[in-house]
Amino acid sequence: MAAARPLQVLARPVEVTQGQSNLAVPGLGANPVIFPRPLGFGVRPNPVTLAEATQVWGPRRELWSKFAGGFAGTNDSNGSWWQPVSMLRRFETTVSGGPCVFHFEFDGPAFEVLFAGNDVIAVVLVDGQYAAPRYIRNELRGGVQGRALNGFDTYVRFDFGSAAPRRISLHAFSTLGPSAIAIGANDSIRAWNRSDETSMSVQADSYGLAYSPNWAFSGIFHEAAMLMGITHVDADAVGGTGYAPNNIQTRAGDSFLGRLPAMTRAPCDLFLSCGGINDNNWLALPPYASGAEARAGFDSAVQRYFRELRAALPNAVLAAVGPWQPNPNFQPQSARDKTDTLRAALQAVAGPWVFMDNLAGRWQASSGAAGAATGPWQTGTGNEANPRGDGNADLYLSGDGTHPSQAGCRYLGERIAADLRAALATM
Repeated sequence: MAAARPLQVLARPVEVTQGQSNLAVPGLGANPVIFPRPLGFGVRPNPVTLAEATQVWGPRRELWSKFAGGFAGTNDSNGSWWQPVSMLRRFETTVSGGPCVFHFEFDGPAFEVLFAGNDVIAVVLVDGQYAAPRYIRNELRGGVQGRALNGFDTYVRFDFGSAAPRRISLHAFSTLGPSAIAIGANDSIRAWNRSDETSMSVQADSYGLAYSPNWAFSGIFHEAAMLMGITHVDADAVGGTGYAPNNIQTRAGDSFLGRLPAMTRAPCDLFLSCGGINDNNWLALPPYASGAEARAGFDSAVQRYFRELRAALPNAVLAAVGPWQPNPNFQPQSARDKTDTLRAALQAVAGPWVFMDNLAGRWQASSGAAGAATGPWQTGTGNEANPRGDGNADLYLSGDGTHPSQAGCRYLGERIAADLRAALATM
């Protein structure tokens, strides 16, 4: 983490193009190599998916979901009943998801990915640099964006312009998920196993769904991870949720506490909890009959949450951020009370842990160390659409007045990374 630096963009950004819809034929010359190997019309579905493909390595592949998709391809030689994969979790009534991540070493000039469905989004890292100036959602030629990657059931080509040994990390998403990867007949590929590198899991509300310039997947937390040198990020973000049920998300199974078992099935080095803005700790709203019941319900859920989190991950660093505060008039006393509850609950469990008080701009660690208060992370009463000149919200808050802008995601990621780096250095 001490050696981690902000990632740069390749001097020559990758070229990105998409094939014709419903024509799943790679454009990599004669006899391209496709994996999983196409099995034609007779095998339905193809039993091997990208979750089992030996040519690539991916974190938490055992948790990926598979969809029995339709036949893709135009003949037996390049067609298969592939099953696309996705990182998808289903809770009581809600769903959270993210990209599937593939790490591999590749020596060719270009590779292609067959995406099922449409609305392709990708982030590509090459030898520790971003392959494009921003997350990839459009064709890209000479660094200029073109049409959106909205073709159905077809390949997307990532072209570097020349053959060379490269280490590639591909974060891939579409409405149904990636199904296959193709390379040229004379190119080689092998899995890049990064299982010994640092991992971070995150639970969040709708702030965890916001985009940053580089990341269309949990932008705040991927930005923070890159600055800390963390390789693997597994984020569970569901809008409207909090630690306890509320009048928006009423089911206990959809709360942070209810979703916790699914998020702790696989171990991690750092678990970050970022919620509370949607929690009710003072109003007589369902499922609470009074403000006192709301306060007691929130406090109890938070205490149980951190107890169960520590029991499930006895060796991980637990970290938490107070409730987001988009402007100083947003329920200030309620937000402060929630912050106190979160801090106390985290302090009550065994270390190592870090609490980041975003309202005061200070951190505390189980080591006993603490950072100086620098003031709230989010300031001012304006936003991108209506700047008022009284704080950073003019730049970092989106026009809806609640959620971060793309620049705001990067900024919040930087704040989290800076506090975590400082706190962890004391342990």
